[in-house]
Amino acid sequence: MTLSQILQPRANSFKLKATRLSLEPVDSAKPTGLALVLAGDLDTNSSGEFQSFVLESLSEMKPPSTLILDLSGLTYISSTGVGSLTAILGEAKRRHIALSICGIPKHIWNIIDLLGFTAFFSFIDAFEACP
Repeated sequence: MTLSQILQPRANSFKLKATRLSLEPVDSAKPTGLALVLAGDLDTNSSGEFQSFVLESLSEMKPPSTLILDLSGLTYISSTGVGSLTAILGEAKRRHIALSICGIPKHIWNIIDLLGFTAFFSFIDAFEACP
């Protein structure tokens, strides 16, 4: 599946087709890499396309780089969404790309924590927006 099949371009963001999740790439000079701001629901309907997009982005990144996922706009995350984050973390580690998650709303943090995944991820300001 190509990115054009997954994404519908919007002003400064992308909306995953047929889902309620949008991604906004952010220029990131420090650290070198990619920052994505997620908004909407990361669930069964959106996690596959989200994961495909991020894995393709990781394949184009060279170490030392950092991928930052800003979850401040998420309204909901399912266990499938947490699974996508875990798969992305595994691929980032394999490629020696740092992955940090930031801006996590408390209700999203509670779900990730309840599922036992908070120990696996690197968090920046867990309950506040990214710097």
